[in-house]
Amino acid sequence: MARNKSKNNKFLSYNNKERTNKNFKCKNFEQSDSYNTKFTRSNFSYVNFRKSKMKYCGFNGAIFEGTEFKKSNFKGSRFKGAKFKNALFYHTNLSKTNFEDAEFENTIFIETNLKQPRGISKNTLGIIYYSNLPNVSLSQKIERAIKNSLNNSYILKSEVIRLKKKKKLNTINIIKLLNNFTERELIYGLRKAKDDINNDFYTLSYLINFISQNKEKI
Repeated sequence: MARNKSKNNKFLSYNNKERTNKNFKCKNFEQSDSYNTKFTRSNFSYVNFRKSKMKYCGFNGAIFEGTEFKKSNFKGSRFKGAKFKNALFYHTNLSKTNFEDAEFENTIFIETNLKQPRGISKNTLGIIYYSNLPNVSLSQKIERAIKNSLNNSYILKSEVIRLKKKKKLNTINIIKLLNNFTERELIYGLRKAKDDINNDFYTLSYLINFISQNKEKI
C-alpha cells in the first residue's frame, strides 16, 4: 500500500466512533488522528501506526501481530486483554494507558516510558525493553548487502533498514532480521529485495515475509 503523503490520514481517522470487531490487517494508519473510538477485539496485525494519534481509544481484546508503533501518541487508550506478537513500540506516548491482562510475545519497546501505563513494566513477560536504540555488530558481507539494498528507493523510503532523518541504521530491525535468518539467507534475501521490490511498504514484517519466500531459492 502506498504511504499516505498528506499531513493527516483522514481516511483512517475516527472521532467518537464504534469500530468493534473490525479487520484492519495490513492497513496504513500513519498520521491518522482518532479520538475516543472503540476498536474492541479488532485485528491490527501488520499495521503501521507511525506518527498516528489514537487518544483515549479502546483496544480491549484487540490483536497486534507484527504491528509497529513509531513516534505515535496513544495517551489514555485502553489495551485490556489485547494480544501483542512481534510488535514494536518506538518513542511512543503511552501515558494514562491501561494494559491490564494484555499478553506479549517478543514485543520490543524502545525509548518508550513504561512507568506511566497500567498493567505492564520493563519486566513483563514477553517484553524486551531498550532505553535507546541498541548497537549491532555486522560482518562486512552483511554491511555490503544492507548498503546495496538501500539503492532500492522503496526500501530506502520505508525506513525499515535506515532511519531517514538520523541517517543511521535501524539497528533494532537489523537485529530482528539477524534473528530470523542465517547470514547467507539474509544476504541473498536483501539482494533479491533490491532487485524485485517495486511497491511501497512500511513495516519490517513485509521485508521478513519477502525474504522468507525467497530463501528456499538459494
